[in-house]
Amino acid sequence: MNVSIKTSDKEAIYLLGYLSSQKNPPVCLLGNVLCVLKDSSIFKSLDGYFSWLSSEYGIEKRKAYNLIEFSNKMADIGASIDKVMASKLGWTHLVLLTPVINAENLDYWLDRACQLTTAELKKEVGMAKAA
Repeated sequence: MNVSIKTSDKEAIYLLGYLSSQKNPPVCLLGNVLCVLKDSSIFKSLDGYFSWLSSEYGIEKRKAYNLIEFSNKMADIGASIDKVMASKLGWTHLVLLTPVINAENLDYWLDRACQLTTAELKKEVGMAKAA
């Protein structure tokens, strides 16, 4: 299963409603849906899109933007959504991984993220970025 999803705008809005109503939605899938809607012709501007997400679904701009960036990174490296979903990591951990993951080290970073607190992961990612 690839990270990118192909769906109509109407289906993506339905999926967004369903995912945002879940207590712990699969964040990589949520990010994919946000990507589809961001790239659709429904919204005249990004500001309008982010405003709509906030007012309709309670998804703030920063969270949406970070999930979109993570989803784009996953698509760029050809990563499997199954691996990410199996890790059951929350959006904060996944977003921290965005600048350091690639096709070769994805498994390592997912494993590390499962073992570390947010503060520990932030520190380790910071060291990896500085190296």
